[in-house]
Amino acid sequence: EPGKSVTGSWSNTAVTQGRSSAGRCTMVAATGGAAMSRRGMIVLLLGAALCGTSWAAPCAISPHGPLAPAEIGLMNKLIARRSADVLKEMPVQSRFESELPALTLRDGSEVKVWTSFFQKGVGRKSAVEGRVRARYRNTVTNPFFNTPAGLEVTGACDTGHNPAAAVQVNYRVHPTTRLVMDVTKKGGESIGNFLNTLGGRAAVEVNSELVSGSASKSLTSGRIDYTALLGGGGWAGGLKGTIDTNKLEKNVDTNLALQYTDDTIQIGVVFSNDLDEYAAQFSTTLDADTQVAGRFGQGKRGIDAEVGVQREIDDYTSARAVIRSNGMVGASFERLLGRNIDLKLGVEVDSGLSNEAMLRRNFRRAPLAAGMQMRLHF
Repeated sequence: EPGKSVTGSWSNTAVTQGRSSAGRCTMVAATGGAAMSRRGMIVLLLGAALCGTSWAAPCAISPHGPLAPAEIGLMNKLIARRSADVLKEMPVQSRFESELPALTLRDGSEVKVWTSFFQKGVGRKSAVEGRVRARYRNTVTNPFFNTPAGLEVTGACDTGHNPAAAVQVNYRVHPTTRLVMDVTKKGGESIGNFLNTLGGRAAVEVNSELVSGSASKSLTSGRIDYTALLGGGGWAGGLKGTIDTNKLEKNVDTNLALQYTDDTIQIGVVFSNDLDEYAAQFSTTLDADTQVAGRFGQGKRGIDAEVGVQREIDDYTSARAVIRSNGMVGASFERLLGRNIDLKLGVEVDSGLSNEAMLRRNFRRAPLAAGMQMRLHF
C-alpha cells in the first residue's frame, strides 16, 4: 500500500516513501519479490524520469471505473512520476473511503476489502455512487521454473445509475515476467447486450536490468499496445505505441520519448510519430520541501500548458497549486490526521483568462468546484 514497504513474490511494485536530500519523494520499483541490483535500480529511476503526463498511472481506485487498468511496462509505471504528482487533478469531487484490515488465511494468503462513496460530476449534475473492492493475494509455485510466483486477484463493482464491474488478475510467473488479465462489464443492459458491454485485455511484461518491454491485446478488438524502455548514464529513451490489426494501414501510432535526469531536475520531451505533436515536461526541486513542475505541449487542439508547485509544510501536511492554460486555477491541502485518517481539500475556479473562455457567449465560466476526500485506513 502507498507509504509502506511491500515485499513478497506476489507484489507488482514495492513502494517506499520518505524524505531525501532532494526533498520528499515517492519511489516505485518493480521487484517481483527478487533482490534489485544497483544497475537495475538506476534504470528504474531513469524510467521514472521520462515525461508525458498522459502516461501517468492512475490511482488504484479510479473515479472513471471500478478498477484502474493495470499499468504494463516500466514506461507506463514510472514515467513522469515527479511531474504527475504536482500537476494531477485537484480533489474537487468529494469521496469517503474506508480500508479494512487485511485478513490472513490459514494457507498464508491475504484478503483485503475497501469500500467508498464518491461524487460524480459537478453542481446539479453530480451524483453520489458507491464502490466495493476486494483483493486476494497468495504465493504459489511456478510449475515451469519450480520457483515462488505471485498471484493477485482484484474485483470491484460500482453502484448507482451506471453500474459496472471489473476483475483483474496479476500473475508474476518469474521475477522478470508478469502476466495480466483485465475484464470489465459496464451498464445494466439486458442479457441480449451482455457481450457488447464486456471489455478487457491480456498482457505480458518483461523487465531486465537495462531494458523493459510490454505488450497487451484487447479481448474485444484488434488493438495491441506496446512499450519499450532503455536507459543508462543519466539518459533514458523509450517508445509507446498502438497497432490496430484490423486497419494496419491507418492505425499505427507510436510516441517517442527522450529524457535526462539528475538528483534535482528532470526534463524531457515526447513526440508523436509524425512529429506534428509534442509535449515537453520538467520537474525541479527548489529545496528539501518545494517542488515545481510544468508541461508545454502542441497538439490537435492547439497549445496546452500547465505549471504547478507543491510544498511539504511538515511531515503530515502538504499544499499544492496548479495553473492551466484552459484558465483553470486550483489548489489542494492534504493532511494526515493521526495514524489512520487522510484528509484532502480541493478547490478549482475558472479564471476566464483563456482563448476558449473569451469566445464563449457572455464570457460564461465554469462553476466553482470544491470538494473533500477522506480515507480511513487500518
